[in-house]
Amino acid sequence: MRGGWRAAQFTGGVDVTVAGAAASAVADLLALGEPVLLSLALSRNGVAAGGHFVTALGVAADGSLEIQDPNPLLARTSLADYINGFSAGGAAWQGTVLGAVRFAVRGPVATRFLAGVLWQPAGSISTMVLNIASAAGACGMAWPIEDTADASGNAPAEGALVSLLSVCDGAQAAYELDVGAPQPYSAFVTDLAAGGSEFDVPGNAAASYALTRPKGALVVSPLAAAIAANGIVNAAAFTSGLAPGGIMAIFGTGLAGAGAGTGTATAVDVDGTAAPVLFASGFQVNAQIPPGTLPGVHTVRVKSAYGTAQQQAAVAAVAPAIFLLDGGSAGAVLNQDNSLNAPLTPLPRGQVLQVFATGLGATANQGQYSVVTAGVTAVVNGAELPVSFAGLAPGFVGLYQVNIPIPAATPPGSGIFLTLKQGGQVSNSVEIAIQ
Repeated sequence: MRGGWRAAQFTGGVDVTVAGAAASAVADLLALGEPVLLSLALSRNGVAAGGHFVTALGVAADGSLEIQDPNPLLARTSLADYINGFSAGGAAWQGTVLGAVRFAVRGPVATRFLAGVLWQPAGSISTMVLNIASAAGACGMAWPIEDTADASGNAPAEGALVSLLSVCDGAQAAYELDVGAPQPYSAFVTDLAAGGSEFDVPGNAAASYALTRPKGALVVSPLAAAIAANGIVNAAAFTSGLAPGGIMAIFGTGLAGAGAGTGTATAVDVDGTAAPVLFASGFQVNAQIPPGTLPGVHTVRVKSAYGTAQQQAAVAAVAPAIFLLDGGSAGAVLNQDNSLNAPLTPLPRGQVLQVFATGLGATANQGQYSVVTAGVTAVVNGAELPVSFAGLAPGFVGLYQVNIPIPAATPPGSGIFLTLKQGGQVSNSVEIAIQ
């Protein structure tokens, strides 16, 4: 069972991934020319009879799934037979679809790995955790399989046993594996790369592991708080500039989580001074650099349920950075009417553009607003323009707002580059549209 995912190595360009088990999802994959392997739980005369596999090959005229059945005794050609029940060999049989995997016509990624939990009582499988995630999100769903034998090769004495399998492409730098339940379990991780190793991670309670490839081979280790190399950047453009009062993003592993049920909240400090946490996940924490931080090199420390990690970070008086949307060249820029500035919603010339940034440094109270103490200008279409306001966005922590009046004589167009200048520093560039 563990070696099943290695089938991709022998099929000449076919990858194996978990798919949705619903009939409609399977039919969609079949329409793409991708056969689907279905995991079934069988019953014989109303008694659990272990697991079975059939391959869905097509969709019949009535909408049912056509299958290839490798069992010569059962020999069904339609999935509907299993769902509705049938007689064979003097017994009444019925099947329930537990999960599905697709055979996608593409070359498998060389960094794939497989994780699983084996031989768990079907009645308690709902409490079993098997989650794999990276900074890019969850790897996908687990594939349940009903087992015909236990770890000793014997038929289950107390009802059906179920195993869960989950596969991940391994393309990210680091992953977190959460596995287990408050009961004895057998779990494993298999490196599907050529020559990859297998790791057994059994337990009696839920546990978390870090999965990395520091030197090419997969390494599985207990999850501990760690900050990635050069992993402290500004939260706007993910570049190295940091400034007092701005928002930093800290990347790593084990930065947040339940920590075996301790419920410990993530905390951040700079040289011992608390840095308010705005967002926390296992792979990223956003926190405000304390406004009173002086320019220089400082120690940033993260405490989570998985321990403590720290790293040195340079802080400058100002480090302007415009927030990016979806990792592209579009910025967090609004028109005067608060609509998002975009090619289809350009700013009319003569109106004010609102730009949201971080790293603009110290502020001073001016009426009901906090305005920056170091002057800011904008560069639009190569022309440097004055701004009408640069300060903290009301109601937000570490978020700055810069209002830029766009002269009526500015040439219109889309894909116009905008940057902010402050104290000799230039921000990242974003694209705006002007009408």
